[in-house]
Amino acid sequence: MVLLPRSVWTASCSNSGEIIPQETPQSSNNRAARQLSSGFSHHSCYDLAKIGESTGNRGGTALKTVLGIISVIGSIAYGLTIIFTFQTGLFEIPQFKAAFIGFVVGAVIWLVLARRLNFFGVFEHELTHLIFSLLMFQKPSSFYASERRGHVACDKGNFIDGLAPYFFPTFSYILLALYPLLKPSAHGVFFPLLGFLTGYHIISNIAEFKPRESDIRKHGPLFSFVFCLFAGIVSFGFLLAFVIGGFGGGARFLLRGVIQIGATIVFVGGYIQNLISGPST
Repeated sequence: MVLLPRSVWTASCSNSGEIIPQETPQSSNNRAARQLSSGFSHHSCYDLAKIGESTGNRGGTALKTVLGIISVIGSIAYGLTIIFTFQTGLFEIPQFKAAFIGFVVGAVIWLVLARRLNFFGVFEHELTHLIFSLLMFQKPSSFYASERRGHVACDKGNFIDGLAPYFFPTFSYILLALYPLLKPSAHGVFFPLLGFLTGYHIISNIAEFKPRESDIRKHGPLFSFVFCLFAGIVSFGFLLAFVIGGFGGGARFLLRGVIQIGATIVFVGGYIQNLISGPST
């Protein structure tokens, strides 16, 4: 169990947890009744996560609709980028072969020993919440992780730090950040380990991503799915591009994806225009 000092009251969430806003004076007045009725259950965490949300629900819905459409287009564009860029010859690249073996081993070990390794999954989940909260200029006040539950308490949150654990392989990117510091002799261990951590994350993510999870319910199952699919394709695609071509390969992958998004928008726009205007004579 990991427990850091906290300056505000929070309720722990079941399963992998979520970001919990700090308690407000208004919510404090009803805290005792809520404790008796819900017993700090998964649902009480979801209620607490609603505290302090903007009352502009219509604006938020419109924004999520736009972001959802962009996510669908982005998923198609970056998916095509992966297909066109990494079609053949991958197993002829030593780094990819090593990473792939590590990926399979990591996936299999998680499938077999998932219950015994549950703490690491919860810890990474909450650590990802914490990292993205800091990147979003939030002010986390507590961090908790155990085998069954966890939470990060902060002053406010958004869909990016709320959904980050479902698309960002934190352990893989922490290892990636250490790559420039390694000697070439350590690369033989680095790439299998990178594949191992990535394989573990993908399999554990599939198991975690359920409509009843508090993070998913809060932001909506449909929006959560399309956004995490897009962000996941980008984050995992970058790792694949790095394995094949280093950081330069990762940068080229991101750029090609942006270009493909533009091409996809032009294609879809032209198709819709033809549908509206009808066939030309």
